[in-house]
Amino acid sequence: MHQAGKVLSEGELTYLFKCMDKDGSGALNFEEFGELMLRHQRLMSRYTEFVTYFLPIDVDADDAISMKEMNTALASLREPPLSEDEITFLQEQTGGQPLTWNRFIEVLLLT
Repeated sequence: MHQAGKVLSEGELTYLFKCMDKDGSGALNFEEFGELMLRHQRLMSRYTEFVTYFLPIDVDADDAISMKEMNTALASLREPPLSEDEITFLQEQTGGQPLTWNRFIEVLLLT
C-alpha cells in the first residue's frame, strides 16, 4: 500500500485485512489475495461508469448516498427499493457511517 502511495492508519489496515481474510485464519492466502485483485480489476475497468452513476444519485451534493437517494436511483432503473435486509447489510458494512464514494468502493471490493 505504501508503494502505491496510500497512507493508511493502523485501524484502516486492520479493517482491510480482516475483510480480505475470508477464512479468518489471520493470514491472507493466495486465493483471498487473488479475489481482491480480481474485484479491483473489474471495478477499475468500470470506474468511470461508477462515478457517472454515483454523482447524480447524490442529489443533495453532501458526498454521501442516503437510502432515499439509493431507492430513487433504483426506481429510475425500474428496480425494487432496497429491502430491510439490504439496508441493514449496507449499514453494517459502513459501520453506520454515511455511504460516501470511498465506502461505496470498499463495499464493492471487500464484500
